[in-house]
Amino acid sequence: MLGLNALPFLKFLHKTGKNTLGLSAKERLMLAEQLIAVILTLEAVYLYTLFLINAGSLWRDEANSVAIALRPGFANMWSALKFDSFPVLHFIAVKLWIILFGSGDMPLRVLGFTVGISIITALWLKPQGYGRKTPLISLFLIGLSPVMIRSFASIRPYGIAAILIIIAFSTVWYAVQKPTVIRIIISAISLTLCIQTLYQAAIFISAIGISAISVALLHKDKKHALSIAIPFCIAGASLLPYISILTAARKWVPAAAATPNAKLLLPGLLNAIQSPAPWHIWLWIAAGALAIIGIIQSLKNINPFEKHCTEEDFQIYCGISLITSVIGFFSFLICIPSFSSQAWHYTPLLVIAIISAEPLIRQLTTENLGKGLLLSIIFISNITTLLPAADNTTMRMTSIDHIASAIKQKAGANDLVVLNPWFLGISFSRYYQGPAAWMTFPDLHEITIHRYDLLMEKMKHPKTTCKNMERILSTLQSGGRVWIVGQAYPLSPKLPIKHLPPAPLPITGWSSLPYLSNWSDQLMHTLSIYARQAYVLPINSDFGYQKINPLEAPGLYIFQGWASQDALQP
Repeated sequence: MLGLNALPFLKFLHKTGKNTLGLSAKERLMLAEQLIAVILTLEAVYLYTLFLINAGSLWRDEANSVAIALRPGFANMWSALKFDSFPVLHFIAVKLWIILFGSGDMPLRVLGFTVGISIITALWLKPQGYGRKTPLISLFLIGLSPVMIRSFASIRPYGIAAILIIIAFSTVWYAVQKPTVIRIIISAISLTLCIQTLYQAAIFISAIGISAISVALLHKDKKHALSIAIPFCIAGASLLPYISILTAARKWVPAAAATPNAKLLLPGLLNAIQSPAPWHIWLWIAAGALAIIGIIQSLKNINPFEKHCTEEDFQIYCGISLITSVIGFFSFLICIPSFSSQAWHYTPLLVIAIISAEPLIRQLTTENLGKGLLLSIIFISNITTLLPAADNTTMRMTSIDHIASAIKQKAGANDLVVLNPWFLGISFSRYYQGPAAWMTFPDLHEITIHRYDLLMEKMKHPKTTCKNMERILSTLQSGGRVWIVGQAYPLSPKLPIKHLPPAPLPITGWSSLPYLSNWSDQLMHTLSIYARQAYVLPINSDFGYQKINPLEAPGLYIFQGWASQDALQP
């Protein structure tokens, strides 16, 4: 893979016997481009290796994927899809990997590493335009982004989806160039696999389809356009079996969302494009602006009477894919009620955006001055990027395994472990095997995967946590200790905490956030009254200077003793 596009040029140097001093300015720039591309590739492999070594155990989203994949039989796996946000292909891939290599943390991290390296390989193999060109911009913005590395190498569908998006983008273009039966079949397979990995991939598949058919119609070839449309119809039809699953999933989505009408789209996008440094936002803005200029230039040069695909056709293909992907994706997000975005939600969009934008940008830098400027910007940016990228890629994804180990060693059979909030129980259930009983707060009867539907039942009857509180107080009164994993904070015993009314609430609707906060306050208020002692175990300090994923770096607290003779009536 390394320097794949450099091979013809190196053969040319060997045959002519030239050294770098005897090369023309154009040839020296070509050599510099190949060398920088190889350096970027090696750096990307290095960063994926850092993540492999340092990521550690699986955090709750990853543990959720593994738990679904490990369900016995395809029917059980399929029935669990309504509790997650992805089609089945990702879970099948994880299950096959587990069958071959085991379900331990390191084998699964190797799966993520393999996916990451496959993405770098796919970037080298995708069409860069006409002529010998390297994926410089893609390698830099995709291969050296810690957000993308963590997203793609984690045990979630985004990495596999990125590979398949790149493959689909490439295979469809080859079919546009020459719509043979074999190319149409390959396109149909790649498009179907892509859409079976990520529901949102339907947006990007549609964008690619619109661009491919547009190029065919541009040359007034309706038969060509019809043949190109066939693979997209097949891929779209493959989503039909998910109608009932998506219908069932819509019922619990409001509980997982932020407050109604809170379109928090910008924070997630900024986190994605500012990785690993805030100034990277200007690189993305510059890439977008240059891509738009490239689209305009291609439209000026297009020749609709040309029967064969030209470089301008490829630029049009890239331009329409870019524009329709961005518009389609943000329209999709805006239409989702109460969507609160995370950085990884944008990684598939950024992949299709940059692989579409790169050929448009490269056509503007064919002259020595433009190419030299592009190489200089990437070279200088790379120098200032590698260290912060490496620092961010060493982040540990969870500390829950260390917490589970500490509790196993120190907790007794009379103790009780409480996970607050409830979703910490997903990863805790994977790692804890100690003598003490444990429960989430509120207590859900299934906790190996995200069960927002069960949480909504608790929201309908918020006072059901009283039984959970009775169990906690019974543990304290009998001399056992209560271990809190997650949130714990002092509350004044004199401050009354009232139960929220049954969901939905007038302002926040079915959002679970107010209920989680209220239940947590009830728990802390009760423990502040009835526990005689409380102290903290500094588990996270065991990792020294290593960063821990802020989404799963819970604290560990112990409450013990009985401070009152009166039993609490919650």
